[in-house]
Amino acid sequence: MNRLLREGTVALRNLLSPRKETALDSIWQDTGGSCRVERPAQWQDSSVDISVIIPCYNNAPYLKKSIQSVLDQQGSFTLEAVVIDDGSTDETPEILAQFRGDPRVVLHRQENQGHSGARNTGLSLCHGEYILFHDSDDTMCPGALEALLTQAKRQDADIVAGGYLCVTPEGEERPGRLFPEGQAENPYTIPGMTCGKIFRRRLFASLQFPVGYWYEDSIICQILFPLAGRVYTVSAPVFRYLLNPQGVSAASQGQPKALESLYVTRRLLRERESFGLHHDEASCAHFLHMVLLTYHRTRKLGKNCHYSVFLAQRQLYETYFENIPVMEKYAPLAAALRKGRFRRYVWLCETMWLGGSL
Repeated sequence: MNRLLREGTVALRNLLSPRKETALDSIWQDTGGSCRVERPAQWQDSSVDISVIIPCYNNAPYLKKSIQSVLDQQGSFTLEAVVIDDGSTDETPEILAQFRGDPRVVLHRQENQGHSGARNTGLSLCHGEYILFHDSDDTMCPGALEALLTQAKRQDADIVAGGYLCVTPEGEERPGRLFPEGQAENPYTIPGMTCGKIFRRRLFASLQFPVGYWYEDSIICQILFPLAGRVYTVSAPVFRYLLNPQGVSAASQGQPKALESLYVTRRLLRERESFGLHHDEASCAHFLHMVLLTYHRTRKLGKNCHYSVFLAQRQLYETYFENIPVMEKYAPLAAALRKGRFRRYVWLCETMWLGGSL
């Protein structure tokens, strides 16, 4: 333990010195980009009610059904589907060619830039008053867009979220997550996944997905929920979520790139102020939630990595949340960070996970 403490002290010193390679950099470097973007003034003009942005990369088996589920949506709204082929090497181009004659479909192919880069391209091309992001292996439930847009117009909402059902690769449907109908008093209780939500266009006037990171959907809780004036939920499920064993959540386990869970959190904490956002009890609770989640995303990377992540999280807590009230359920974890109690932190990350705090 003494050796680990000495190594951790060096790691902390390096974390505070941007000119030196840190212990974490030697495992995986933080090369991600900003979530800030400067868009031209005319970008805020909309010409359709809803843009559905669909990034796709090598998901040919699910792609046609996924896009068709969007185009089959019925209701009193105008729709465009902006489909970004992010450098696919499978049959994706041939499948997308089948939609070329539909005036509601915008097709764009680019070199692979990852999920964030594909979504950002979609944002630059879309024209919707509201924007929804849809993954190319999921399917939309009938009536989903009508339910989301009706609530958005009725309540003048900035964000409207709906629940989801889970589907196995074999097609077996399982319960997912549903919400009560009405205003979300605490938006942080809504899962931070990008899909299943519509966002008012103006929320992205200066915002993009942070380029190059896994877990780029961290902007939902870190930036978009705090920016939104009104957040509502609908009770109906709005999409079917494929339990894909090749998805980031599954594929990231044990990968050095999983450290980007920490890196993207660090970057967004730093950039919140540029959006006029300040920290409060809710944002502190979300940060501590991310501490738990990051621990489990990186837990297979070894003890030295664990300790360096702990030190980085401790530094972030001291920088942004030292004088912020802590929700009761997260108070022990905050105390462990504040007092530098690594073993206590590990124990809490394990037991709070098992106890369902996530």
